[in-house]
Amino acid sequence: MTIKNYVTSTTWTGLFWGIIGSISLIVATHLTTNGPLQISPYPFLLIAAILTTAILDKTNIKLSKLFITGFLTYIIMTIALYFYIHNFVNPNSSINVLGHLWRLGIMIGVGVASSLLVSVIVRQLAK
Repeated sequence: MTIKNYVTSTTWTGLFWGIIGSISLIVATHLTTNGPLQISPYPFLLIAAILTTAILDKTNIKLSKLFITGFLTYIIMTIALYFYIHNFVNPNSSINVLGHLWRLGIMIGVGVASSLLVSVIVRQLAK
């Protein structure tokens, strides 16, 4: 697999599952105010994205490729949900730039941890 195919397949898989995840998170947020139910699509879609990458490239499953796919999926879903909540659910919030930055930092940290954990598990199971 060439570098171009490596980046392209990872990016498109992450984008596909990220968009599906964004839609499902927004629908879940729209349908319920129960926090755990609102974020329930996260683990399923993160696992689906990483498994898709592992299945598409069975011969050479790299941890970095699995991680990048999962992290991209997570970030797309999270940013879409954050934008939706900030602009449509709670448009009158008075969060300043620093408030948004620390929230973004927490989101990135959770995304790194969860994507790495799922990637390691999938890679071990695929061996």
